[in-house]
Amino acid sequence: MSFWREASSVILLTKSSNITNVKTMCWDPLRVLCMKRSEIISYLPNVIVFPGGTTEKSDSSIEWAKIIPGCSKLNLNLNIVGYNGNSAIKFVKDNEAGSISKELSLRITAIRETFEESGILLCKKVSTDSADTDCVLCSHLEIESIDNWRKLVQKNSSNFIDLCNKNNCYPNVKALQIWSNWLSPPISKSSFDTKFFVAIIDSPVNSTPDGTEISKIEWNTPDEILSRFESGNEILVTPQFYELSRLKNFISFEELTNFVTTRNGHECEQMIPKIVVTKDGILSLLPGDGVYDNFNGGMKIHSTDKYIKHFDAHIMHRLYFSKTFLPKKLVVSNYVPKYGHIVPFITKPHSKL
Repeated sequence: MSFWREASSVILLTKSSNITNVKTMCWDPLRVLCMKRSEIISYLPNVIVFPGGTTEKSDSSIEWAKIIPGCSKLNLNLNIVGYNGNSAIKFVKDNEAGSISKELSLRITAIRETFEESGILLCKKVSTDSADTDCVLCSHLEIESIDNWRKLVQKNSSNFIDLCNKNNCYPNVKALQIWSNWLSPPISKSSFDTKFFVAIIDSPVNSTPDGTEISKIEWNTPDEILSRFESGNEILVTPQFYELSRLKNFISFEELTNFVTTRNGHECEQMIPKIVVTKDGILSLLPGDGVYDNFNGGMKIHSTDKYIKHFDAHIMHRLYFSKTFLPKKLVVSNYVPKYGHIVPFITKPHSKL
């Protein structure tokens, strides 16, 4: 499976002071950093995504062991579990011998890519106090000539190591909590094994798109982006659609922070969608769906002469796709997520597919 590419992404969340949620009269609703991909790129043009990208060799360099304080003693979770509690399927290679661990390198990838795409630097200054205490919140580190450094890192990922060495700082890897693991469905042009991390930043940071891959960046509530998607004004692919629907459960920033803290250290189930083309539509079945086991292998498109209604089940954990294989409707019924996670928030049912 050498054709698979490994990627890492950050769901970067913050609060917005002085904004009131009218429905709940709750201050500080959570907001998420959402980026619109450029219309001129070939892969997922105009799609709303979270910051992130593919891993680079420098992200697993042993040099990071010298840069990150207490690197060998960090207790970083990356426990991905396969379907039904089985071992996760390996789609990408292990890090090379003599490199740092995946738990560490994937977080570095996510932090580096966030800096490249948005200019937000999730790093910390090296302190004379070697005790790097745990903290739920992270922050943006402003450094001298940050714009020039951003260009250098965009040009060559190994310059991120130089950035940290010359500015006496290091990636705040402990602030990233594993959230989910999504595999590209067989309809994708490229196949990615993407680990999604959650990071909570103390306040919104002004950010600018890189001008190449990203054309627009905003801090939005999950409801704002989902509403634009439902009205046809924005495009979402499955992982972003699903995770924003999860985040919609949290009516306040404090509630989210408590949940992330409680889930820290838990496992995550590997999400391998199974695509089924029926006579009247397209299904994307997710682990736990009542008919998920009816189709062997998630890495191919399954065709049937039956109608969607024939696949109704007591437990449904699925999406309906449009003709262009984009998510159209999320159905979650009687499904209980594993490992202390949360189900997506489903609003009123749609009148039609």
